Formats: sequence, structure tokens, C-alpha cells
Amino acid sequence: MTSPASSARSHASFWYRAFAVTAAGAVYLGLPHIPLVADEGLLRGVVNTIAGSDATLLGFLISAGALLYAVANTRLVQNLMRTGHFNKVVGELFVAAGAFLVAVALGFACGLAPTQTSDGTQAFQVLMRLVVAANACAFLLLVPPARGLWVLLTSLEPEGGTALR
Repeated sequence: MTSPASSARSHASFWYRAFAVTAAGAVYLGLPHIPLVADEGLLRGVVNTIAGSDATLLGFLISAGALLYAVANTRLVQNLMRTGHFNKVVGELFVAAGAFLVAVALGFACGLAPTQTSDGTQAFQVLMRLVVAANACAFLLLVPPARGLWVLLTSLEPEGGTALR
């Protein structure tokens, strides 16, 4: 049975993720109304840079997950595991990593997309909007695990410290 506090945290997490996806949708729908540079080569370079940055952040998120498991034997983390907070931080970390993986995949697809398909669809423009929207969502989903990691790592104490038992 879940506690009311755990249920409230779960609802807050759901609503924050819903907010991130809604914000990404707003970015996707609003981007055509913003004048962009007409030089497609420049835009492809920007998308490649964004995809490279996303891949780097994905690597950092994977490293952060490894770091969490490296400090798993500390008293603080054991207490967090008992209360369920550790699993929440790890879950949020993997949700953010998944969002960055989607952003990297879209950036890769956008880099390979033709300017226009045979049926007249502006494939590059659509994919570019999706890349920007996916990045908006990924960066918003990065906030909760970043906060959780900050709290966790600033609360670590040496074994002889006065951490909760």
C-alpha cells in the first residue's frame, strides 16, 4: 500500500511530465510562426550541434546513474532506498535519459532528411521542429533528477558522520 506522501509525489511527477510534453507540443506548434534563417546549410549545422550536445548530455546522465549505484552502500542511500526516494531519483534519471535518446535519434534523422520528399512534404522542416520540441521536453525532464542528485550528493557524509540511521 502506498502512503499519501508517496501518492502525492507520484501525482506531482505525472503532472510535471505532462507539463514537459505539453510545453514541447507548444514549441512544435509555435515554431513555424518564428522567422528562421532561410539558409538550410546553416540550419543543418545547428541541428547537428544540438544533436551532438544531446548525445553528450545523454552520456552524462548514464554516468550519473552509474555514480548513484557507486554510492549505493552509504547509509544515506540505504535510507533513501528504504523510503523509496532512491528509486524515484533513478526513475527520473532514466526518463530524462530516454528523452535525450529520443532527441538524439530525431537529430540524427533530421541530419539525414531530404529537404523535400517526392510528395512535397517539407521533411527537414518538420523534423527540425521535432528536434527543437524534443529538446524542450528533454531539458524540462532534466530538472527533477538534477534536483534529486543535488540533494543526494550534497547530503553524503563519511561513514563516521552523523547521517540518519
